[in-house]
Amino acid sequence: MNGAARLRAKIARMGTGCRAAAEQAVRQAAEAARDAAAANAPVETGRLRGSIRASVSGLTAEVSAGCEYAAAVELGSRKHPAQPYLLPAAQESNFAELAAELAAKAMGR
Repeated sequence: MNGAARLRAKIARMGTGCRAAAEQAVRQAAEAARDAAAANAPVETGRLRGSIRASVSGLTAEVSAGCEYAAAVELGSRKHPAQPYLLPAAQESNFAELAAELAAKAMGR
């Protein structure tokens, strides 16, 4: 194997490592957002808090609350003021820092 071939192979491994690091960052950020949303959610019966889920597929993640009044709590209604729990959790996310840290590790830095 000549120098160019070794370099191409190393770059390919770095790309694979960076992709895996990005997927790990997405997963960890989604789990952290899920946990923060659950911690921020107002609790009366625990149904809202218990309905908060994170789903991850590759580089895509979704954090959601599945109970029927989740949106009314987050956004407010005619009778009740908003009590945001999902948006603050998303805003607290440290995804960019986490992704950079994991990518650096994957590249051996």
